[in-house]
Amino acid sequence: MYVQTTEIRQTIEIGGNIIIAVLGVRGSRVKLGLMVPDGITVIREELGPIDDRPHNPHKKPEGMLVFTREPGDGILIENGILIKVIGADRGRAKLGAEVPRDLKITKGILPEETREQNYSSKERR
Repeated sequence: MYVQTTEIRQTIEIGGNIIIAVLGVRGSRVKLGLMVPDGITVIREELGPIDDRPHNPHKKPEGMLVFTREPGDGILIENGILIKVIGADRGRAKLGAEVPRDLKITKGILPEETREQNYSSKERR
């Protein structure tokens, strides 16, 4: 498992097309934003394996999918990717990622315009 301690706005990029960003940390709760390609299924880990679920994937809204998770909680992403919150402390989140070996993992920073676009779309709802 790849493990990274991440501050707000820092990202983990997987395979060049999946981005996980820490949007906030409050106590032990971590708000994660996910940007994934259209057609990729993303679910909370506690709902079970993606392959075992009869579903019709919903169209992903523009911007990010946002999840609030606590230590021990995970997010399953199609193609065998699991993102898990390991801990949170002092505004930082410790994230773990189980990723197929052929996918490259890189660190980055969420561009300010993406963050602003996400907040403005939230206000319109």
